[in-house]
Amino acid sequence: MTYRNTRRGFTLIELLVVVLIIGILAAVAVPQYQKAVQKSRAIQLQTVLSSIVQASNSYYLQTGEYPYSFDQLDIDFDLPTGPRTCASDWIATQTKKGDGFEISLFSGGIDHKYRLGVFFTEGRYKCTGFAHILRNNMPTLANVDGKSFCVESYYNRSCGTNCDNGDFCNKVMGMKHLAYFDVMDIYE
Repeated sequence: MTYRNTRRGFTLIELLVVVLIIGILAAVAVPQYQKAVQKSRAIQLQTVLSSIVQASNSYYLQTGEYPYSFDQLDIDFDLPTGPRTCASDWIATQTKKGDGFEISLFSGGIDHKYRLGVFFTEGRYKCTGFAHILRNNMPTLANVDGKSFCVESYYNRSCGTNCDNGDFCNKVMGMKHLAYFDVMDIYE
């Protein structure tokens, strides 16, 4: 009896096909994973904004005016205070700095609007985030009073002033453009 000593294995073509399939799957899966991670971080910012809005409204009911400082609110973020990174032309009375985000409290400013904002301060979506607008003096935007929106600032964004509109609010958060407001586009 003769036994042949043959080795079974994969051919080079079979290995290349497997590598190609893995590459295609990675090309599809990685961007979707990154988008899901970013959306998760954005939802955390929305939650922070919602908490601040509720605390601000509670402060208003007690005092008849809106807060000028985070110390006046029933919330403790345990974050350091620092200078604004995004939309620095707005007059912020106080800004708290977190890991990759900032929370700003505005009283006064452009047309004496009261606003709260949470913005990413680094990464692809730098200077995008969410804002709550209490009132505005623009008749064309009467429907924005007392609401929170996804916002994309025109200044200090990581992509500069040539950013595609909706890069964050539309593509990641799935929101539709509402209007241009002061130094940003707002989406709902």
